[in-house]
Amino acid sequence: TGETSSSDFPIVNAKYPNLWGGSDAFVFKLSSNGQNVGYSTYFGGSDSEAGNGIAVDSARNTYVTGTTFSTDFPLVNALYSSLLGGQDVFVFKLSFDGQQVFYSTYLGGNVQESGSAIAIDSLGNAYVAGWTSSGDFPQKGVSNLNCSVGITWLPFISKITSTGKSLSYSVCLGRNFLRSEEGIAHSIAVDGLGNAYITGSTSTSDFPTTTTDPKIISWDADYNGDWDAFLLKFGVSYLEITPNNQDFGLATPGTVIDRIFTVKNTANRTLTGTLATTAPFSIVSGASFTLAEGASQNITVRFAPTQKGFFKAALKATGNFPATSVELQGIAAFAVNHVPVISSAMLQGAPGNAAVVSGRYFGPLPGELRIDGNPVAATEWNDTFIRFTISDLLPGSHTLTVNTVFGEASTPLQVLSVQPVISALLPGNGAVGSTVVIDGYNFGAQQNSSTITVGGIDAPVLFWSDQRLRIKIPALPTGIRYPVQITTATGQAAKTLLVRKLLLVTQYGDCDNGVLAICPPVILSIDKQSADGKTVDIVLENLYNRWYELTVTPTLATIPNALPRFIGPKQKIKISNVAIEPGTNIGFFADATSNDGMFRVALDMLHMVAMGGHLPVTAMDAAVAQFSSVNPDAALAVFFVKLVDNLNNKDISAIIKQMVELPKLAQDPSVQFFLIGYLNISATQLEKLARWGELVHIASVVTDMVEQLLLPRYAASSLEAK
Repeated sequence: TGETSSSDFPIVNAKYPNLWGGSDAFVFKLSSNGQNVGYSTYFGGSDSEAGNGIAVDSARNTYVTGTTFSTDFPLVNALYSSLLGGQDVFVFKLSFDGQQVFYSTYLGGNVQESGSAIAIDSLGNAYVAGWTSSGDFPQKGVSNLNCSVGITWLPFISKITSTGKSLSYSVCLGRNFLRSEEGIAHSIAVDGLGNAYITGSTSTSDFPTTTTDPKIISWDADYNGDWDAFLLKFGVSYLEITPNNQDFGLATPGTVIDRIFTVKNTANRTLTGTLATTAPFSIVSGASFTLAEGASQNITVRFAPTQKGFFKAALKATGNFPATSVELQGIAAFAVNHVPVISSAMLQGAPGNAAVVSGRYFGPLPGELRIDGNPVAATEWNDTFIRFTISDLLPGSHTLTVNTVFGEASTPLQVLSVQPVISALLPGNGAVGSTVVIDGYNFGAQQNSSTITVGGIDAPVLFWSDQRLRIKIPALPTGIRYPVQITTATGQAAKTLLVRKLLLVTQYGDCDNGVLAICPPVILSIDKQSADGKTVDIVLENLYNRWYELTVTPTLATIPNALPRFIGPKQKIKISNVAIEPGTNIGFFADATSNDGMFRVALDMLHMVAMGGHLPVTAMDAAVAQFSSVNPDAALAVFFVKLVDNLNNKDISAIIKQMVELPKLAQDPSVQFFLIGYLNISATQLEKLARWGELVHIASVVTDMVEQLLLPRYAASSLEAK
C-alpha cells in the first residue's frame, strides 16, 4: 500500500478503478513469485490519502490504515462516519479478491492524526498504531493512559473488533505515559495471545520506568537525549499454556500416553483457575492452580483411547483471567505398518489445476507429498485420497511421491501445456484507435514473443499481465467483426470484436428565449469517417422551429473551416475533416444561459464513459452543486451521475434501485422533455410512466439509455443478461 497521484496507475480487478482526489491510497496484491497481480485498486475520496500500513489475515483478507483529508472517503459499515479534523486515520478491510469492502471507517478527533501501522490477530481483530494531536481522540480501556491536549504528536493504539463495529480498547500513550513533549508510534505486531508490541520514537524525558509506574517493566530507564526509540508491550492479564498444541501420536487401544504441560502466570497479579478436557483425554495431576505473578506449574494430561479412531479435544483453562485453551489430538489404531499404495491411473493436469491421487494406507494425518522431490502442500488428506494443486511446472512427465511414517509410493504425473483463454473483450466493440481490455488467463506474466492481432493486423499493446491485456484497435475498415487473436508459446485463443465508427457526443444547445424555457436538442451525427479513424465529417442538425446561436467548446479537436454563427429551424450544417481522437468531447453551445446546463454536463459525462474515457468525479460533484440550486433538471443530472458511477462499478442492484426512482423523476417537466425528445418516448407512454410508474416502461427507458449511451463500454452479452 502507499500513495499515488497518477491517473494511469496500473489497475487490475479494481474495486475503485478511478483516481478520486489529488492523491489516493492504493492497494496492490502480487503473487508469491511476483509475476501476477491479483488486484490493484485506488482507495480514497476527493482530497488526499496515503496508505501507511498493511496486514493480511489467515483468510487472505487485507487490512490497510493510513491518512485521509477527504470528507467523502468511501465508508462501509463505518465505526466513525465523519471526518472530525482536517486529517484523520482511516482503516478498511478488503476481501481476498479485492472486490468487497467489509468495513471502512474514519478514526480520529477534532485536530489531526495519522495511522502508521496495522496488525491482525487470529480472530481478525485489527490493532492500529499511529499518532494524534486530538484531545478527543476515541478512548476506551486503560484509565491511566489518556490523550493530552496541547501535545504536538502523541502515540496511540486502537483495537478494532473483527466486525469493525466496535473498539475493544483505544488509548493514547499520554499523561502518565508521555506527560510532555512528543511521540510517534511507527510499527506494531501482535502475538497469538493478543499482546500488542509497539515501537516508535519519543522526545520526552519522563518515559515510564519501574520507578514511575510499577506496572511497567523497563530495562533502560534513562532518557538519552533528543529523540529515543521506545518499545512497548501492551496486553491483558492472561494464563500461558505451553506447548500451545499437542499431538499425542499413535496409541494402541487400551494403552495410555502421558504428556507434560506448563501453565504460567504472566499477569501482574495472582491467578486462580482450573483445567478441563474431554475423553479419551484426561488430566492426571494439576487440574487446579493458584499462581502468584510469574509463577508456573506442571500438569500431566493423558491420552487413553479404548477404540480405534482419530481424536481431538481442547485443554481449557478458566478462572479470574481471560479463558484460554490448547488443542489436543491423537490416533488410536492397532499397529499394522501398512506401506501406502497408489491406485490412481496416470495423473494429468495443467499448472494451477486441482488433482486427486487415490489409493489406501495414506493415514488419517498428513504425511509428505512431493513432485520430483520438491514438497507440495496437500489441500485435503485422508486414508484413501489426497487432493493437491499442481505447481508451476514445465509441460511433460514428472513423478509424484506420497510419503508416510511406514514408507512411500510414487506415480507418474503428466503436466499439460497451458493454453491461453480469452473470457471477455471489454467493450465488445470499439472505434479505430480506441482501447479494448482483454480478460482471461494463461497469457503469461510478460509479453516476450507473444502477439495480439485484430483481423490479422498487429495491435499496439498498452498493458500485459497473465490475466488482463489492454490494446489499441489498429486501422481497419469499420462495421465489420474481426477476430482478436492471442498467440503465445503454449497456444492460441481468439474472440471477435466489432470495429465500429467513431462515436460523437449528442449535445444539448442553450435556448435564446428565456431562463426557464425547455430546450430541444441539437443533434450531432457522423456523415463520414476516414479509414484511419482520425478525422470525420459531422452533421449538426436543428430538429425544432427555433434559432440557436452557436459557440464551440474548448475541448473540440481541430476544425479546418469556420463554424457558422447561427443554425436556423430544421437546418442542417455539415462540417468536414474534423480531427478527433476517441473519447474527445464535442459540444455546441449558445451564448445565453438557461436551465439545461446540467443536461449538458450529465450527457457529456455519459458519453465520455461510452467512448472509453475517464470519469472526473470531482468535476461531476462540482457541477451538481453548481446547478442544483437553480435548475429544475438537476435531479435528472444527479440521476445520470449515479447511473454512470453504478455502471462503472457494475453494481446491478443499485441500477435496479434507480429504475424504481425514475417514475418520480418522470413528473419533472425537463425530464419529460428529455424522454420525449431524446429517447422518442411517446406522450402516452410518458403519461403511464408518470402516473403509474410501470416498471416495464421504466426498464424500457433505462435500457434505451444504456444501449444508446453506455453499451460500448461493456460486454453486451454480460450487461444485457444482468
